[in-house]
Amino acid sequence: MQPARRRWLTWLAAPLVGCAGFRGGWDSVAYIGAVPPADPKGPSEPFALPGVMLRVTINNRLRTRDTQVMLYVVPTSIDPRDVYTSAPAPARTRVYLDTTPLTNGWVFRPLQAVLTFGAGRYVADAGHQFAQWDAEGRRVDRGGRYEHRPVPGERQLVDIGRRHLLSVDFDTAVPEPTRSDIVLDLSRCLTAESQPAVPVIRFVPGRWEEGYT
Repeated sequence: MQPARRRWLTWLAAPLVGCAGFRGGWDSVAYIGAVPPADPKGPSEPFALPGVMLRVTINNRLRTRDTQVMLYVVPTSIDPRDVYTSAPAPARTRVYLDTTPLTNGWVFRPLQAVLTFGAGRYVADAGHQFAQWDAEGRRVDRGGRYEHRPVPGERQLVDIGRRHLLSVDFDTAVPEPTRSDIVLDLSRCLTAESQPAVPVIRFVPGRWEEGYT
Protein backbone atom coordinates (compact mmCIF):
# COMPACT_ATOMS: atom_id res chain seq x y z
CA MET A 1 0.00 0.00 0.00
CA GLN A 2 1.27 3.43 -0.90
CA PRO A 3 2.31 5.65 2.06
CA ALA A 4 -0.19 8.39 1.13
CA ARG A 5 -3.09 5.89 1.00
CA ARG A 6 -1.99 4.36 4.31
CA ARG A 7 -2.02 7.78 6.00
CA TRP A 8 -5.50 8.47 4.60
CA LEU A 9 -6.93 5.21 5.94
CA THR A 10 -5.29 5.81 9.33
CA TRP A 11 -6.93 9.25 9.53
CA LEU A 12 -10.36 7.75 8.72
CA ALA A 13 -9.96 5.10 11.43
CA ALA A 14 -8.77 7.54 14.09
CA PRO A 15 -12.26 8.73 15.15
CA LEU A 16 -13.12 5.14 16.05
CA VAL A 17 -10.45 5.12 18.75
CA GLY A 18 -10.07 8.82 19.46
CA CYS A 19 -13.60 10.00 20.19
CA ALA A 20 -14.28 11.77 23.45
CA GLY A 21 -16.41 14.53 24.85
CA PHE A 22 -16.79 17.32 27.36
CA ARG A 23 -19.96 18.15 29.24
CA GLY A 24 -20.94 20.45 32.05
CA GLY A 25 -23.67 22.53 33.64
CA TRP A 26 -25.02 23.48 37.05
CA ASP A 27 -25.21 21.75 40.44
CA SER A 28 -26.71 22.79 43.77
CA VAL A 29 -23.64 22.82 46.03
CA ALA A 30 -24.31 22.33 49.73
CA TYR A 31 -22.73 24.51 52.40
CA ILE A 32 -23.15 25.32 56.10
CA GLY A 33 -23.01 28.78 57.60
CA ALA A 34 -24.05 32.29 56.62
CA VAL A 35 -21.45 32.80 53.88
CA PRO A 36 -21.54 30.65 50.72
CA PRO A 37 -18.29 29.35 49.22
CA ALA A 38 -16.53 31.89 47.00
CA ASP A 39 -16.04 29.61 44.00
CA PRO A 40 -18.43 26.65 44.32
CA LYS A 41 -17.88 23.62 42.14
CA GLY A 42 -20.08 20.58 41.94
CA PRO A 43 -20.51 18.00 43.27
CA SER A 44 -20.93 18.83 46.96
CA GLU A 45 -18.15 17.89 49.38
CA PRO A 46 -18.86 15.99 52.64
CA PHE A 47 -19.24 17.83 55.94
CA ALA A 48 -17.30 16.74 59.02
CA LEU A 49 -19.93 17.34 61.73
CA PRO A 50 -19.83 16.34 65.41
CA GLY A 51 -20.28 12.58 65.44
CA VAL A 52 -21.02 12.13 61.75
CA MET A 53 -19.70 12.58 58.20
CA LEU A 54 -22.45 13.82 55.90
CA ARG A 55 -22.58 14.56 52.17
CA VAL A 56 -25.79 16.08 50.82
CA THR A 57 -26.82 16.25 47.16
CA ILE A 58 -30.04 16.98 45.26
CA ASN A 59 -31.25 15.20 42.13
CA ASN A 60 -31.19 18.46 40.17
CA ARG A 61 -27.85 18.28 38.34
CA LEU A 62 -28.44 20.12 35.07
CA ARG A 63 -26.40 19.54 31.94
CA THR A 64 -26.29 22.64 29.76
CA ARG A 65 -23.60 21.62 27.29
CA ASP A 66 -22.30 18.41 25.76
CA THR A 67 -19.64 18.53 23.06
CA GLN A 68 -18.29 15.40 21.38
CA VAL A 69 -14.91 15.70 19.70
CA MET A 70 -12.76 13.71 17.29
CA LEU A 71 -9.11 13.11 18.13
CA TYR A 72 -9.88 15.02 21.37
CA VAL A 73 -9.75 18.29 19.39
CA VAL A 74 -12.20 18.62 16.49
CA PRO A 75 -15.89 19.05 17.54
CA THR A 76 -18.20 16.55 15.85
CA SER A 77 -21.41 17.06 17.84
CA ILE A 78 -22.70 19.84 20.08
CA ASP A 79 -25.84 19.38 22.20
CA PRO A 80 -26.96 22.71 23.73
CA ARG A 81 -30.09 21.34 25.43
CA ASP A 82 -30.69 21.65 29.16
CA VAL A 83 -31.10 18.13 30.57
CA TYR A 84 -31.52 16.97 34.17
CA THR A 85 -29.04 14.12 34.34
CA SER A 86 -29.95 12.82 37.81
CA ALA A 87 -33.73 13.14 37.51
CA PRO A 88 -35.07 11.64 34.27
CA ALA A 89 -38.59 12.58 35.43
CA PRO A 90 -37.91 15.58 37.70
CA ALA A 91 -41.47 15.92 39.00
CA ARG A 92 -40.28 15.03 42.52
CA THR A 93 -37.26 16.10 44.49
CA ARG A 94 -34.95 13.55 46.11
CA VAL A 95 -32.18 14.60 48.48
CA TYR A 96 -29.39 12.09 49.07
CA LEU A 97 -27.75 11.82 52.50
CA ASP A 98 -24.46 9.90 52.36
CA THR A 99 -24.09 9.34 56.10
CA THR A 100 -21.27 7.78 58.12
CA PRO A 101 -21.83 7.73 61.90
CA LEU A 102 -18.70 8.30 63.97
CA THR A 103 -20.46 7.75 67.30
CA ASN A 104 -23.32 5.60 68.56
CA GLY A 105 -26.95 6.62 68.70
CA TRP A 106 -27.71 8.10 65.28
CA VAL A 107 -31.28 7.75 64.04
CA PHE A 108 -32.74 8.48 60.61
CA ARG A 109 -36.34 9.79 60.59
CA PRO A 110 -36.97 10.70 56.94
CA LEU A 111 -40.43 12.25 57.37
CA GLN A 112 -38.95 14.96 59.62
CA ALA A 113 -36.84 16.54 56.85
CA VAL A 114 -37.99 19.95 55.57
CA LEU A 115 -37.02 21.61 52.28
CA THR A 116 -37.73 25.25 51.44
CA PHE A 117 -37.15 27.40 48.38
CA GLY A 118 -39.01 30.32 46.91
CA ALA A 119 -42.37 30.61 48.66
CA GLY A 120 -42.63 26.86 49.22
CA ARG A 121 -42.07 24.76 52.31
CA TYR A 122 -42.09 20.99 51.80
CA VAL A 123 -42.06 18.21 54.38
CA ALA A 124 -40.59 14.92 53.20
CA ASP A 125 -43.19 12.28 52.37
CA ALA A 126 -40.88 9.29 51.85
CA GLY A 127 -37.47 7.99 52.80
CA HIS A 128 -35.20 5.24 51.45
CA GLN A 129 -31.96 3.43 52.08
CA PHE A 130 -29.86 2.12 49.21
CA ALA A 131 -27.92 -1.07 49.91
CA GLN A 132 -27.70 -4.79 49.17
CA TRP A 133 -30.68 -6.67 50.60
CA ASP A 134 -31.27 -10.40 50.95
CA ALA A 135 -34.58 -12.18 50.34
CA GLU A 136 -35.69 -11.48 53.93
CA GLY A 137 -35.03 -7.76 53.62
CA ARG A 138 -31.82 -7.73 55.66
CA ARG A 139 -28.84 -5.63 54.65
CA VAL A 140 -25.93 -7.77 53.50
CA ASP A 141 -22.41 -7.15 52.20
CA ARG A 142 -22.57 -9.67 49.35
CA GLY A 143 -24.98 -11.89 47.50
CA GLY A 144 -27.93 -9.55 47.79
CA ARG A 145 -29.84 -7.25 45.48
CA TYR A 146 -29.00 -3.55 45.23
CA GLU A 147 -32.05 -1.31 45.54
CA HIS A 148 -33.62 1.60 47.38
CA ARG A 149 -35.75 0.21 50.22
CA PRO A 150 -38.40 2.38 51.94
CA VAL A 151 -37.79 3.59 55.49
CA PRO A 152 -41.35 4.24 56.68
CA GLY A 153 -40.66 5.33 60.24
CA GLU A 154 -37.15 5.48 61.63
CA ARG A 155 -33.94 3.53 61.31
CA GLN A 156 -31.09 3.14 63.77
CA LEU A 157 -27.75 3.77 62.07
CA VAL A 158 -25.64 1.12 63.72
CA ASP A 159 -22.01 0.22 63.02
CA ILE A 160 -19.69 3.16 63.61
CA GLY A 161 -17.75 4.02 60.47
CA ARG A 162 -20.13 2.30 58.07
CA ARG A 163 -21.70 4.34 55.24
CA HIS A 164 -25.47 4.57 55.01
CA LEU A 165 -26.82 5.73 51.65
CA LEU A 166 -30.05 7.42 52.67
CA SER A 167 -32.49 9.66 50.82
CA VAL A 168 -35.62 11.74 51.44
CA ASP A 169 -38.32 12.60 48.90
CA PHE A 170 -40.40 15.75 48.57
CA ASP A 171 -43.59 16.21 46.58
CA THR A 172 -42.32 19.08 44.44
CA ALA A 173 -40.56 19.44 41.12
CA VAL A 174 -36.80 19.69 41.48
CA PRO A 175 -35.62 23.25 42.21
CA GLU A 176 -33.42 24.73 39.52
CA PRO A 177 -29.74 24.41 40.49
CA THR A 178 -29.27 28.09 39.63
CA ARG A 179 -31.34 29.06 42.70
CA SER A 180 -29.61 30.48 45.78
CA ASP A 181 -32.52 30.13 48.21
CA ILE A 182 -32.68 26.34 48.70
CA VAL A 183 -32.55 25.36 52.39
CA LEU A 184 -32.66 21.89 53.97
CA ASP A 185 -33.47 21.31 57.64
CA LEU A 186 -32.33 17.90 58.94
CA SER A 187 -32.33 18.84 62.63
CA ARG A 188 -35.13 16.35 63.40
CA CYS A 189 -34.44 13.95 60.54
CA LEU A 190 -30.88 12.90 61.43
CA THR A 191 -30.25 12.95 65.17
CA ALA A 192 -28.16 11.54 67.99
CA GLU A 193 -28.88 12.30 71.65
CA SER A 194 -25.19 12.78 72.45
CA GLN A 195 -24.56 15.23 69.57
CA PRO A 196 -25.71 18.74 68.65
CA ALA A 197 -28.39 19.13 66.00
CA VAL A 198 -27.31 18.96 62.37
CA PRO A 199 -27.10 22.59 61.24
CA VAL A 200 -29.24 24.05 58.48
CA ILE A 201 -27.84 23.19 55.06
CA ARG A 202 -28.02 25.74 52.25
CA PHE A 203 -27.26 25.43 48.56
CA VAL A 204 -25.57 27.73 46.09
CA PRO A 205 -25.29 27.35 42.31
CA GLY A 206 -22.02 25.75 41.27
CA ARG A 207 -20.56 24.84 37.90
CA TRP A 208 -19.56 21.27 37.08
CA GLU A 209 -17.70 19.88 34.11
CA GLU A 210 -16.18 16.58 33.12
CA GLY A 211 -14.59 14.83 30.19
CA TYR A 212 -15.57 11.40 28.96
CA THR A 213 -14.57 8.83 26.35
